[in-house]
Amino acid sequence: DSNYFSAYPNPLYIDEPHYSASKQQARFYYKDIVSSSAYIDIFDFNMDKVKHLDQVYSISDSESEAIWNGRNDYGIQCANGVYFCRLSTGSDYYWTKLVIVNSK
Repeated sequence: DSNYFSAYPNPLYIDEPHYSASKQQARFYYKDIVSSSAYIDIFDFNMDKVKHLDQVYSISDSESEAIWNGRNDYGIQCANGVYFCRLSTGSDYYWTKLVIVNSK
């Protein structure tokens, strides 16, 4: 449900020369999910894990977000395509999709 977990901007344009660095980052937003051990895993279209995000920032009592720069766990920029993003809270999973578009 996108009311609970979503990614923006979507699509994410990375390496776009007209955008500032902050606009070339995806923000994963979720609300009404209470968990001190929440983390996000990002998978490519083959469901291979490309990134693990465990730095989640609290916006308010009921809202949190994580930021991703479009690079995998090795620091390599991810390719164009659809990525599946899973929020894990320990007992529940929430999913959303994110499209990456490279200008290169």
